[in-house]
Amino acid sequence: MVTALNYLHPLLLPEDHDEWLVSCFDNQVDIHNNLFDKVLALKSIYNPSHSEIADGAEYPFENNEDVSVFTDSCFVSEFHELLNSSRIPYQEYNNSNYMLEIESATLLHAPIGIKGVNGALPVIGMPLKSSLLMDDEKSDAVIGELLSDVIVAPLDNLLTILNDSLCIGPLRHIPDANYQPNPYPSQADWYEGKACWDELLTTDLMRDTSINEWLIDKDKLNLGYKVVYKAEILKCRYISPSTDINSLEDAMAIYDAIGDNLQMTISKANLENNPEAFESPVDKSTLEELRLSNRFSSDLYVGRDVGKQVTATLWDIHNNIDVSASDIGVGVSQLLPLVVAVYSRDKGIIGCEQPELHVHPRVQVAIGDLLTQAGTNAGFLIETHSEHLVLRMLKRIRQTTAGELPDGIAPVTTEDISIVYLEPSEDGVLARKFGVTGDGDFDEDWPGGFFDERDEELF
Repeated sequence: MVTALNYLHPLLLPEDHDEWLVSCFDNQVDIHNNLFDKVLALKSIYNPSHSEIADGAEYPFENNEDVSVFTDSCFVSEFHELLNSSRIPYQEYNNSNYMLEIESATLLHAPIGIKGVNGALPVIGMPLKSSLLMDDEKSDAVIGELLSDVIVAPLDNLLTILNDSLCIGPLRHIPDANYQPNPYPSQADWYEGKACWDELLTTDLMRDTSINEWLIDKDKLNLGYKVVYKAEILKCRYISPSTDINSLEDAMAIYDAIGDNLQMTISKANLENNPEAFESPVDKSTLEELRLSNRFSSDLYVGRDVGKQVTATLWDIHNNIDVSASDIGVGVSQLLPLVVAVYSRDKGIIGCEQPELHVHPRVQVAIGDLLTQAGTNAGFLIETHSEHLVLRMLKRIRQTTAGELPDGIAPVTTEDISIVYLEPSEDGVLARKFGVTGDGDFDEDWPGGFFDERDEELF
């Protein structure tokens, strides 16, 4: 049920609202001396862009009678009139209660029933269906469109953002040798960290180049690993099994199929008629050389196929070998999903719990740069216990203010980050936002000694 709406919200006011309001009260000035002026003053409180009265404005009516006259005979907008002119409000709302609430800018009205999925949640992506029955189809269409814009559209927009977003959990999965990538990773795969390896299943030159910049640059994460493409040439040959070997090529074909299981000798004479003839074993090195050269022809080869498979893998730049996820340090495997996510999403929100797990403080401060310098249009929602990560972002704000940013580092301002401290209390968890000053400091002391523990240990 919708029981209250802000009829003076800009989205519900047409461009000619001022003219409409004047016309509504032209005939009422004689009835009540300065009711018209008071209504304009009331409107100014809610719509400061139309008047200078808004700041410090006082309640424009002097007694309940004025309120009664106003609410019984007037509407604050065309939408309000269209929605309520022929409807009966709650019976318990008498004239003195059925009034504008000055602080919330909300006008009570007769309740509107809406069709929902569960509780008050309407059907997402569809026009809102309500209990309203207007006098004509045009009014029905207007009311339906406006209510959909007010109630459904924000939820549609929120759903779009969430569909474009991902969340990485606190303990990321480390694939073993038997891991089978999922070509269609879901949100659950991202939360477990598996989607990172699923994304790397497909090659993306721009994405992987950017990932490598962060993985190997000495001024960035400098983890000692990078993404490389492993190109494998796949040759398939289809061979008919046969013991009728009439040529060296036939022998090569059988050897190609069963390898060292082949036991053969070659003789220049018919062994049945001349059992003493000279015999020599098949030279398997000669067969292998012939097989690799592709210069052969045998009727036992019934088909051939040549293909190439390219996959992304990790390369240990210090030892010059390719490595699997289980071969690298745990910290690298825990951080890589965030790095891959940064360059797999260019909108929505990237959430990550404790990206600093199992990595050196040097890497933790670099994560602070990753969040502010990656250049993605996505936002970040990071849960962290790392003061190193936070201190790096504060440092970039301080350098921006002082004009001392290193080359290649984009400015970071106080508007770019929001630091919220979650604090337990008797009433549950409290969220406290801490303001950041231009010189890279908090505008109040941090609770719980989060940044003070280090000072106490040092001094």
